[in-house]
Amino acid sequence: MTEEPQVEAGPGQAMHARRWNDDESGFTLVELMVVLITIGVLATIAIPTFLTAKERAMDRAAPADLEVALSTTKAVFTDTADLTGIVVADMQTAEPTLGWVDAATASALANEFGVSFSVVGGGQVNVARLSESGVCFYLRSIESQGLAPADSVNVYKGRGVGTCSGNTVAALPTVALYFDGWELHA
Repeated sequence: MTEEPQVEAGPGQAMHARRWNDDESGFTLVELMVVLITIGVLATIAIPTFLTAKERAMDRAAPADLEVALSTTKAVFTDTADLTGIVVADMQTAEPTLGWVDAATASALANEFGVSFSVVGGGQVNVARLSESGVCFYLRSIESQGLAPADSVNVYKGRGVGTCSGNTVAALPTVALYFDGWELHA
């Protein structure tokens, strides 16, 4: 039998020394606090990142739908050779997966974020669609030079207009203040 070591009690020491056995284990308060602080720091980094990623994902569908809408418009134009005669029913027939609404109707949750569509004159198409995050994305395609010098033949993209309708987009001047791109970041 082995003898227990004797420890002399000095000033401020207990009378008996405590021996730690191998089966006694646990965490100290300091170790637990370090773990909790680490989890807190990771959560403060991860939660905002997750929320912005969610918003970006909700915003991706609207520009994609507008690109499809513009392609559909050009396909219908190729068939009819006249932009002015294109109506929502033609667009719905050509691309039934998009919820088309006329230019006076705003894209909204009520119409399942439909693409608001308008044709101005013979050479300009305006489409607008509200994203699930509440941002209005819009696109203007000018096929022939308009009266305003700024209205040159091009495709213009914008976001953030008040009422999200084709008519609202048609009323916007083609300047960088309104048509500065979609600014979607990866």
